[in-house]
Amino acid sequence: MNSTDKLKALGEISPEYVDSAAKAGRRRPFRAFAIAAAALAAACGAFFAVRAMLPKAPADDKTAHTDATPVTAETAEPAAKPTPTPEPTDEPEPTMDPNDPLAWIVNYDPNATHAPETDRQKRLRDGAEAAAELPAVPYTILSEGYNKYYFALRQKYANSDTDLADFYKRTAAEFLLAGERNENAAYSPLNIYMALAMMAETAGGQTRQQVLDLLGADTIEELREQANKLFLMNYYDNDLMVSIPAASLWVNSRFGAALKKEALGRLSGDHHASVYKGDMASPEFTELFRDWMNENTGGLLEDQINEMELSPEELMRIVSSIYFRVCWLDKFSKNNNTEELFHSPTGDESVTFMHGGGNAFYETEGFSVVKKDLQDAGVWLVLPDEGTSLDELVESGRALDLVLSGGEEARVDGAIIHLHMPKFDVETRLDLREGLMRLGVKSCFTTDADFTPLTDADGVYVSSVDHGVRVIADEEGVSAAAYVMLPYAGAMPPQREVEFTLDRPFMFVITGADGTPLFMGTVYHPAG
Repeated sequence: MNSTDKLKALGEISPEYVDSAAKAGRRRPFRAFAIAAAALAAACGAFFAVRAMLPKAPADDKTAHTDATPVTAETAEPAAKPTPTPEPTDEPEPTMDPNDPLAWIVNYDPNATHAPETDRQKRLRDGAEAAAELPAVPYTILSEGYNKYYFALRQKYANSDTDLADFYKRTAAEFLLAGERNENAAYSPLNIYMALAMMAETAGGQTRQQVLDLLGADTIEELREQANKLFLMNYYDNDLMVSIPAASLWVNSRFGAALKKEALGRLSGDHHASVYKGDMASPEFTELFRDWMNENTGGLLEDQINEMELSPEELMRIVSSIYFRVCWLDKFSKNNNTEELFHSPTGDESVTFMHGGGNAFYETEGFSVVKKDLQDAGVWLVLPDEGTSLDELVESGRALDLVLSGGEEARVDGAIIHLHMPKFDVETRLDLREGLMRLGVKSCFTTDADFTPLTDADGVYVSSVDHGVRVIADEEGVSAAAYVMLPYAGAMPPQREVEFTLDRPFMFVITGADGTPLFMGTVYHPAG
């Protein structure tokens, strides 16, 4: 079992369940992110508002209140000073349990170098019925433990070979082409996968099977393992990279007794979801919800989030989010910026171009690609050839095939890359309901849906699926850099010099350390 005080006040959950959760490992679920500067930031959230044909909730009651006690500047406890990072020692390396290559990390204190807790973070922690237990990642990328952790993680999942290429290509073709043509679009494949995986936990029968089919899993057990793998492999929280997936479950206290503890426990445990219970008619509970959303998306979607309202008629709400902030491995210099024309479908636009190098160049029929490395991640910049439609490239999935395969067959070795890239800020908000139905996930949106693993109430269904994304790319990076250069004589001279100018509509794919596409988008108007 995961985390603190598992769902202790939800309906008919037994004291034994609460006691077992209290004995689980604890970890502070929220923290301030300390990064000197970032060259790329992205955030998204997807949530399911789950409703049921239950008795209508009473009219708004001005005395309604959330179960969580608000924390103000006057009542908040003083923030503890961060503990200094200990000096390295000559102690022998810990021996790993062969059955659990991550077991050794329990010796780390995950709170040792983190910034003090803010008032909002304390309010969220105090308001949670169960706080998500996040992986105890060694905090600093400069520590020896950091590399050991990720080596052990890859070792643990070396034999997990679920192929998600079909999911990535089908959703890209659906959601990047869902809006107005020739307009910016973006979505997070990881975020949508995690949200659907949580929904599958609450569903049964055909309703669950439709989700399993889209996510490429034969069983719910396989889906749990794959979702946990994606969460862990894309969870970074260190000096150079922040990639934080998160999840939460918002339960309407008026209907909490109708929910089954096993499904809620799966969401809190297997899917790292924090659980909040309160009166959805209460402004204070809505404010707590907005706080969680803003905290876990880095404030990038604040305008969207601050318009959100919880509905008194909702049974519960499932939320999946990701916050991503990473510096370029080889940053752009502001001194090299120029104002140039970007040739959008609606006319030329004057935008700021950044100029620098790329890390790999790929060329194939109809398009070319430059990969520019981030710290432990990467951005694939896809430029269609003149006469090739960007929509056609997205719909065919050929560009994504190149990214997912690593592109070795199309790679041009020895290329010197001069990358000319516009700064861009892409923000979108999508209703995924129609798109998911076209992808085969239909039953959950009807009152005939099977949500019996969650509740025996009649007529439970998913009323909407909202997805918000923002991706910003600029020239910023860390304020310090270090490298070791060992030139070897006799290397093959450059075969080609490439000018890669993104001055017309292009596609981007942002991949995590394990190659998972975290964000995808099309840029028709770099300035938004």
